[in-house]
Amino acid sequence: MNTTSTLAVAITLAVISVPAIASSNSEVWTTSNGSAVVDSSGNPIRTIHYREKKVAVITPAPQESVSVIKAVEQAVVIAPAKQEPQIIVEQVAQVDVEASQVVAKKVVAKKVVAKKVAAKNVAAKNVAASETIEPQVITPKVEYAFNTYETRVLFDTASATLSADASGSLTQLVMATGLAQSIISVQVVGHADTRGDQAYNMTLSEQRMHSVANFLDGLKLKVTSMFAKGETSPVLNENGEDLAKSRRVYVAIKTRHLKD
Repeated sequence: MNTTSTLAVAITLAVISVPAIASSNSEVWTTSNGSAVVDSSGNPIRTIHYREKKVAVITPAPQESVSVIKAVEQAVVIAPAKQEPQIIVEQVAQVDVEASQVVAKKVVAKKVVAKKVAAKNVAAKNVAASETIEPQVITPKVEYAFNTYETRVLFDTASATLSADASGSLTQLVMATGLAQSIISVQVVGHADTRGDQAYNMTLSEQRMHSVANFLDGLKLKVTSMFAKGETSPVLNENGEDLAKSRRVYVAIKTRHLKD
């Protein structure tokens, strides 16, 4: 029986136990619908203390009615309690679901963090491997300077023999190149004055050229190029040809130096 049905029965029983307004000593107690109120033996209960027409004093309900009302009250109190376990279970289930969602989010977050850490470790290993396999080599920039050392040695008429002055000049020239980082080229060019036969002068310029080349070779300096020009390039001044300067050999040494 549900709460509504129980309450209706209790109210009906309580109304039956309330006496109606008495009209005389022989009148019986009736309910609001006109039914007589009877005792446990089925006999009508009469009004034996009626004196004047007034509202009857309602006496306490029989013990049975009180018990019924209490039963109704207990039913009203207990009935909602029967639904509480279901509500609590639903609340607990909701809490469990929320807790599971929180735990799942934490697990996902930990996995994301673990993936990021793993990616960083892989990147670090790749960097370390590249540094190990292909180390960076820094090549210093080197700058050079180039110099040309030159001199002219003179010969006597119709001679290809080096004089003391010529030998000294060649020696000083070679010593000047001693601080060079490297020797790039050594050039020797022989000449003669215009006197005499042209063919003879060509041969004489060639002999002078070889005399200088051999001397440089003795100083451990290898000649890279040689030319014999004969009388084709005389030295001229305001009076004409300078015969002494025309009998010459030109020497040029090109070197490379490290810049400071």
